[in-house]
Order: sequence, then structure tokens, then C-alpha cells
Amino acid sequence: MRTTFKYAMRHLIRDPYHSMLHIFGFSLGISCAILILLYLQNELSFDKHNSKADRSYRIASSFESPTSTVKFTVSSPKLGPILLEEFPEIETFARMNTSMPEILIRHEDVEYYEQDLVWADESLFDIFDYTFIYGSSKNSLRDPNSIVLSESMAKKYFGDSDPIGKVIEFENQYPLSVTAVYKDLPHTSHIPVRG
Repeated sequence: MRTTFKYAMRHLIRDPYHSMLHIFGFSLGISCAILILLYLQNELSFDKHNSKADRSYRIASSFESPTSTVKFTVSSPKLGPILLEEFPEIETFARMNTSMPEILIRHEDVEYYEQDLVWADESLFDIFDYTFIYGSSKNSLRDPNSIVLSESMAKKYFGDSDPIGKVIEFENQYPLSVTAVYKDLPHTSHIPVRG
């Protein structure tokens, strides 16, 4: 070990240009490998918190024109019920609409413009794992005028109090009753659900 170290030091002093080039190249290679591994680890961890991830599928559509192909994760709302009826392998389905602009949400004097709100079937909670802080997944979205909030959104409007049964207004027109609050999803969820 000592001899190797002496040899390396002599080589470094005798030919500093090539030695520094080798050290820089080795450092750059290790840094790139670490960054690639971290990126892959993040990408491959998406939706792993869901216990049914291996049985969940997302429908996608592809539209082709003479000049290009465009892919969307959009389908007809009637597709879910039809597939459930036609294919006995399908256990359930959930429709989600995430294409919402900023929407004004208000509770008493507290109001914010929210993004990433999702309209969903109540079967969403049968497919994806949510941990509920208040309320439960059972019948929480049965009433069309109900809303399930994420933990961070509930704190924003109601502080630390129990928001179940309280009303928030959607676009200053539609009152929605809070039926449940779930723990915030990890950042490795592809569903950007906030409320």
C-alpha cells in the first residue's frame, strides 16, 4: 500500500498534466454514474407506494395525422363501464379528470386559486392506496357535492381542526361538503391530487 502510494505521488509530480486529466476523467465518470443511478431510482419508484400497482393500468389514446402522432392519456368517459362489462378480468375502473385550470376555492375568509384538482369516481380509492386522517374512503365521493381533501389542502383552509362536514365553495358558486381528508401522496405519485 505504501509503495503504491509512493509510486502514484512520483507519477503525479513527474507528469502532472496527464495525472490531473486522469483524476478529472475518473471523477467526472463517477459523478455521471451517480447522477444516472439517482435519476433511475427516482423514475422507477413512481407509484410503488400503491399495493395494487402491478394490477393497475392507465388507458392512453394515440391520434395520428399525416405529419405527426400525438399521445394522450385521455379517453371517453363511457370507456370504463364498457370495458368492465366486456372483460371479466377487469375488477373495477376509475375515471379522473385532471385537466383543470386554476380554480377559486373558498372557506369563509380563506381563499386560494388551486391547481391540480381532480374529478374522480369513488372507485379511485379501491385502486389506489390512500391513508385517511379524517373520514374514510367508504362512500366519501358518493354525493356529487362532496370533496375529499389532501392533508396540506385541509390545513390551508381549516388549520388543525376536523374539516368533516364543513363546506367550501367552488368558484364562489358551488358548495362542496368535505367528507374525508387523506395524507399527502408522496412525490413519486403520478397523480397530482391535492384535493
